[in-house]
Amino acid sequence: MIRLYIIRLLFVLGCSFSIVTQAQEFYPVHFRELFTDEGVESSQIARLNGNYLSRKGFEYVNDSLYVHPQSHERVLLSTEQISGMNELVVYYFCSNNLDQFRARLQDESSYLEQLSLNHYQAIFGHVSNAFIISQDTLVDNVVLHPVRFVLKYPQETKFSFSTERFTFPVNDIFPLQHTTWYFNIKYDESTSFSSQNKINMVLTQEEQPYKIEFIDDIHFKVSYVGKNKKMQSVGGTYGHGYSTLVFRSELEKEEEILRYVNGVPLYKKVPVAPSFYTPEELNQVKNTPAYFQFIFSLSYDFIYYGGDNKFNLSGMAYQDYPTQAGPGRSD
Repeated sequence: MIRLYIIRLLFVLGCSFSIVTQAQEFYPVHFRELFTDEGVESSQIARLNGNYLSRKGFEYVNDSLYVHPQSHERVLLSTEQISGMNELVVYYFCSNNLDQFRARLQDESSYLEQLSLNHYQAIFGHVSNAFIISQDTLVDNVVLHPVRFVLKYPQETKFSFSTERFTFPVNDIFPLQHTTWYFNIKYDESTSFSSQNKINMVLTQEEQPYKIEFIDDIHFKVSYVGKNKKMQSVGGTYGHGYSTLVFRSELEKEEEILRYVNGVPLYKKVPVAPSFYTPEELNQVKNTPAYFQFIFSLSYDFIYYGGDNKFNLSGMAYQDYPTQAGPGRSD
């Protein structure tokens, strides 16, 4: 149960790339990816995960310190072994305010107890997790906002993400937060089952008809040119696993003005996208909100091709099976 608890806790807290810099690079859900025990000596607990940090522009100083040359942000790792217990501390010095970070910690789904204004903790058995926000500090004439993640656990502990050899294995998860991609959509009937259709998307930095922005750790926005030749968007939330990407689209508004009668607006409800389309039906609503609400209410397997700087997303739509997540309302 400890294994399931830790991965759940860290998940729910949960190019040449176009990157949004208005918020911190890392949220609570990302801290698990910042360290690993692969490649360390037997006397060491962990080192920083350069594979993940380098994708966010952080540069190697040593196994315990990475620094971002533009923002001056830094990630520092400290470890200690005491009386059969391991203590692992990740310090993240953020150049932007931690309002969003604090909001994630205070969300009830984080399973964290707020012990004080800046101290959040969860304990399960002999394993404890804590996030502690510290006072601002000045580094290279830049004000940084420190937060640290403290994990304490018995030395023989194995988590759900652990392997036989490693407690904190490196995975190829990609830091999507604050990145922008372009894509097209391919939707075909399955050759195996008539009640299933295949969806494929390739996310790339090369210009394509549609654009998706991963605004932060949970929100995304898709931009497209609608049938009225104007730029439109559909947004929602996403969940990012090691090899899966789950979307939940949301309507920007539940009603729209149909017409005015004597100066009084008459409203109509915005229709919710069906849970299944044939390729012909989907093509009829192409470049409309319903089109993207359907596409982005599904779960996808994804593969990142680092050398080509692109993702391949593949999913299935089932005729008699509800989508993984629907739009934000129902009639």
